[in-house]
Amino acid sequence: MRKLKTALTLLLTLSLVVLLSTAALADDVTSGTCGDNLTWTLDTDTGALAISGTGDMYIYEGDETPSWYAFTDSIKSVVIESGATSISRWAFNYCQNLTSISMPDSITSIGEGAFNYCVSLSNVEIPAGVTIIEYRTFYQCSGLLSVIIPESVTSIDERAFEGCSSLTSITIPDSVTSIGDSTFRKCSSLTSVTIPSSVTSIGSSAFRDCSSLTDVYYSGNETDWDAIEIGSSNECLTSATIHYTGSDGLIQLAAPSDLEWGVDYNRDGTIDAYVPGMISWTPNTPTQNVYRIDIYRVGADERVVGTRHHFSSTTEYTKMSVSTFLEDVEESGTYYFTIYAVGDGTTYSDSEVVTSDTWTFEKPSDQLPTATGLTWAENDWDDSPISATWDALADESYVYGFVVDVAVSDMADGADKEWVGTTYDTWVGNEYGLGTNYEFANGGVGYYFYRIRYYSNDITTIFNSDWSDWSEPYYFNGT
Repeated sequence: MRKLKTALTLLLTLSLVVLLSTAALADDVTSGTCGDNLTWTLDTDTGALAISGTGDMYIYEGDETPSWYAFTDSIKSVVIESGATSISRWAFNYCQNLTSISMPDSITSIGEGAFNYCVSLSNVEIPAGVTIIEYRTFYQCSGLLSVIIPESVTSIDERAFEGCSSLTSITIPDSVTSIGDSTFRKCSSLTSVTIPSSVTSIGSSAFRDCSSLTDVYYSGNETDWDAIEIGSSNECLTSATIHYTGSDGLIQLAAPSDLEWGVDYNRDGTIDAYVPGMISWTPNTPTQNVYRIDIYRVGADERVVGTRHHFSSTTEYTKMSVSTFLEDVEESGTYYFTIYAVGDGTTYSDSEVVTSDTWTFEKPSDQLPTATGLTWAENDWDDSPISATWDALADESYVYGFVVDVAVSDMADGADKEWVGTTYDTWVGNEYGLGTNYEFANGGVGYYFYRIRYYSNDITTIFNSDWSDWSEPYYFNGT
C-alpha cells in the first residue's frame, strides 16, 4: 500500500510539472522580446499584437525572424506604442490576415519588405519621422486602399508599392525627390497620382501596368515636367493627362497649341478657307473654352494692337479659328499673337502663355465698300425680335463676314452713346438680329444705334471696309 501511495504521489508530481511547463511554454510563445528594450504580446483570441518599450527592433539577418513568426496567420492587427523607433526588415512578412497597423511618430525607419504580402492590410498612415519608404515595404499589399505619406519622406524606393492593386490614388508629398524602379507597378486600380515638382527622377517601370491611370496632378509647370528624368516602360504615366496644378493647388489649364495665321478651320479640324489675318489654334484639355488673345505689331515701338477674350460654348472643336483680329491689323508690318486659356481661379488656373510665329502684312490699296442703307426691322424671331439691316453689296466675292457694333443712349440724337455689344459673323449677309437676352438686356430701355464693318476674306488683296455711319435710333421700351 505504501508503495502504491508513493507511486501515485510521483505521478501527480510529474503531471503537475508537465502542466506547469506547458503553461510556461504557452506564456513564452505569446510574448517575447523584439529589441533590447522592446517586448511583444499577442492575444491569440483577437489576433492583436502589441509592441511596447523604447528603441529599435532587432535587425533580423538571413533566416532570422521575429519570434511572433510562429503565429503569422493569427496576427490581425498591430499596435506599436510610442517609444519604439524602428520596424525591422521583413517584420510582418506574409502576415496575410493583418488588417490594420498603428505606428507612432517615434518610428523613424521601416525596413525593406516590412509589410511584404500583407494582402489584407487596407489603410496605412506612415509616421511623420520616416524618411525612406524602402524596397518592397508594401509589396503585393493587394487590399491596400489608401496610404498617407508624410512630408518627412524624401524617397520611395523600388517596388515599394508594386502590386497594390486596390490602390486608386496616391499623393506624393513635396519632400520626395525620387521615385524608384517599379514603385507603383501593377497598381491596376490607380486612376490618379499627385506628383510634386520636387521630384527629379522617376525610375524605370515605376508606373508600368497601371492600366487605369488617367490623371497626373503635377505641382510644377510643363517645362519642369519635361525636365524630369522619366525611365523607360512608363507608358501608363506618360499617356495620362498631366494637370499642372502649381503651388496654389489649382489645376493649370492646358496651353493651346498649333498656333497659325491665315487658316479658317471647321470643327472637325478640316480646312474651311484660307483667310489672311485669321488666327487659329488647337484647344487642349483640360480647358474651360475661354481664351485671352493679344496681337502685337513688331517694330521699334512694338506694341499690342488688339486684345480679346474669346469664349467658346463647345468642346467639339479640334481646331479653333477667330477672325476678330482682322480689324486690328490696320497697317503694313510684322505681327504675332499670344494666347492662353483662362481659368476660373477656383478649380483651374490660367495656362501658360504661348506665342505664334510672325506674319508679315502688306496693306493693299483696294478696300471693301462701306455699308449703307442701315435700317431697323421687326421680325418674328423669338430670341431676336428686332433686326439691324443694311443694303446688300453688289459684289460679295471678297466679303468674309461683318462686325456689328451696338450702342445705347438716353437721347434720340445719340449723344453720350454707350457700347452694349459687338458681334462678329463669318457669313455674307445684310441682316443681324438683336436679342432681348443680349444687347437689349445689356442696355435696357433707351435709344439704340448700330454700325457695320465688312471683313475681307483676303486682306492682302482687298482690305476691310471702313465703319459705316451710325444708324438712326430705335427705341426699346423694355418689353
